[in-house]
Order: sequence, then C-alpha cells, then structure tokens
Amino acid sequence: MKRFLQNLLAIALFLSMTLVTTTIHAQTKLTWKLKAGETLHYVST
Repeated sequence: MKRFLQNLLAIALFLSMTLVTTTIHAQTKLTWKLKAGETLHYVST
C-alpha cells in the first residue's frame, strides 16, 4: 500500500511539473508574440 501511494505521489508530482512547464512555455511564447507584434507595429508606423 505504501508503495502504491509513493507511485501515486510521484505521478502527481510529474504531472504538476509538466503542467507548470507547459504553462510557463505557453506564457513565454505569448509574451514573445506580443513583443513581436508591438515591434512590428512600431516599425510600420
């Protein structure tokens, strides 16, 4: 039973880490897109 709980904990930790990484990655991409958009807008005007 203890081993099962440890496995469960490990999986939960892994999933949360993956989620955090994905979220940060998505936010970074979004930020870069916004920055690029602003730069293009600034250059074109």
